[in-house]
Amino acid sequence: MHTSLLLLTMHLCLCVSAMDDTSRSVAAKNSGTTLHPYFKSAIVAAANREYDRWHNGGTIRESDSAAAFMLQEYWAVVGKQFRYKHFKDSSWQERYPWSAVFISYVLKEAGAGDQFKYAESHSNYIVWARQNINDANQPVFVAFPVEDSAVTWPQPGDILCKNRDGMNYSLNNISSGCISHCDIVVEVDTLARAIYTIGGNLSNTVSKRLVWLDEKGRIDKSANWVLLDPDLANKEGSQADYFAVIRIRTPKTEDVAVKNAPAQK
Repeated sequence: MHTSLLLLTMHLCLCVSAMDDTSRSVAAKNSGTTLHPYFKSAIVAAANREYDRWHNGGTIRESDSAAAFMLQEYWAVVGKQFRYKHFKDSSWQERYPWSAVFISYVLKEAGAGDQFKYAESHSNYIVWARQNINDANQPVFVAFPVEDSAVTWPQPGDILCKNRDGMNYSLNNISSGCISHCDIVVEVDTLARAIYTIGGNLSNTVSKRLVWLDEKGRIDKSANWVLLDPDLANKEGSQADYFAVIRIRTPKTEDVAVKNAPAQK
């Protein structure tokens, strides 16, 4: 693993308050079929806003009473309604992981309209985004293998997908209903070769993750990611589990939260 502990201690979060207004204005302007050019900015703002809701004066965990309303909002995006008592039941939470509905909620809040496949399983929208690559209508969300040159140097707003629970799927062979996990890229530092992501149901809360890139800007599969949870001792895991990046294509190229980006020629 990289030894840049200094990067961890100097990590700067995005200015959520400024981005918050962008997120809400984009959602208001989005017709559902045509995305505002600052859609990626809105995704980042919405993800950061949710992170702050779970870390307001301390970390909220999924079984805490304060989490129930937020979880109800997430599940409602995919048409599911559950009682408050379910969210305090750890065995129920195991049967109903909420990381995919978290992504769905963030995309809806950002103004994705009918451009995204809201789902309670990550693999459902991964497969959908994989199929979009051959769509002549140029859909907004397109999935690429992490090794593809099209997704070197991931961008804020991209969705980064990985295996979990010992699975070994690739973008080519994953099917709907398969176990996986995805997070949203919220910050990129090209000089440090690092990206920061936000995802749901990570250690039973919304967490940030530090992911390392190689010299070509691809996910460094020899490195370990670090979960930036203030209540955990830098929980780590293998980056070899990452297999796909869902790229967000908008009418305008956005330089959102990209540090030390090379000068444009």
